[in-house]
Amino acid sequence: MRYVDVEGTTVEEALRKALEETGITLEDARFEVLRDGLGGEPAKIRLYLDTEELNILEEILSQLLEKMGSRLVEMEVRSKGDRYYVNVTTRGFDAVLIGPRGRTLEAFQLIVTQMLRRRGVEFPITLDIAGYLERRRKFIANKALAVARRVQETGQEMRLDQLSPHELRIAQRALRKVKGVRYYRVERGKQEILVVAPRTQDNT
Repeated sequence: MRYVDVEGTTVEEALRKALEETGITLEDARFEVLRDGLGGEPAKIRLYLDTEELNILEEILSQLLEKMGSRLVEMEVRSKGDRYYVNVTTRGFDAVLIGPRGRTLEAFQLIVTQMLRRRGVEFPITLDIAGYLERRRKFIANKALAVARRVQETGQEMRLDQLSPHELRIAQRALRKVKGVRYYRVERGKQEILVVAPRTQDNT
């Protein structure tokens, strides 16, 4: 997807400059704020030039939600590496779409991705509902760090279980930053458990 990044003193100024540069109207603009301009650096926005894929995604989400008895209130899109983070807010249907431990959300993303492909759109997305994945990511990372601190204090192994494969990776990334502990995976039935252990000279 093509886009332009434009800086300005404020977000409003950056957006105005981007619209003037591209000729896109405010009503048709799809953009994300990369920097809000409050930390001493200029504000920076990313204005998307190819909006067809985003329009198709919004259309699919709207149709699905209407069939479920809800409607799309807001669709926020942010680029994350080679994927796009799409955060959706619905009318009173967020909790239903998230489901227990985010399982319904996983299925919903699969359906949306398949529908995009049927429309000929290869648009790599991470679909979120009301910021659930962001909150869950922070929770898992903080939980892993808390377990690591406890292992450091006690010198005893502790485990992190009931995590999805994606959540296991989040926990591992957080633990890489902690000195004095190591981690490994143990299979228990169909589930993998992450074990956090003290790092000794023998296992450095």
